[in-house]
Amino acid sequence: MNGLVRNLTTLGLTEYEARVYAALVGIGEGGSARQVHEASGGVPRPRVYDIAEGLAARGGFITVRRGGNPYLYIPAEPAVVIRHLKSAADAAATAAVQDLEALSLDARSKNSPIWYVQGSGASGATRSRLPRASPATSRSSASTTARSVSSPG
Repeated sequence: MNGLVRNLTTLGLTEYEARVYAALVGIGEGGSARQVHEASGGVPRPRVYDIAEGLAARGGFITVRRGGNPYLYIPAEPAVVIRHLKSAADAAATAAVQDLEALSLDARSKNSPIWYVQGSGASGATRSRLPRASPATSRSSASTTARSVSSPG
């Protein structure tokens, strides 16, 4: 069960959510909090209630049958749950790539604090800022800039 729990946590469930869901699938048609606690391999019985309610609210991973005493917790089909988790992970990954690319573009658009002067004498000098270079190219461009600035002519 530990490999299954690890895979479900990789897809976005917490360890207890993964254990409760896996226990319910193992029980079958539905289980009480006591049965889930016993089959889960470590989820405290009082926590089963709030974890089960959270899984029900999270997108129908389980259904809570409240008609009797005790409540019964019924797991959704594993393929449906996995498809939902994969979709959420894919959406998060896509959003993260877009956010990281936006940060990268923003960093590149900022001006460099390095000035260079071109020309001879103060009256004919032209000043401008060098574009900000990436860390990998800043060493080579800095030495090139230093050579071009200090070159006679």
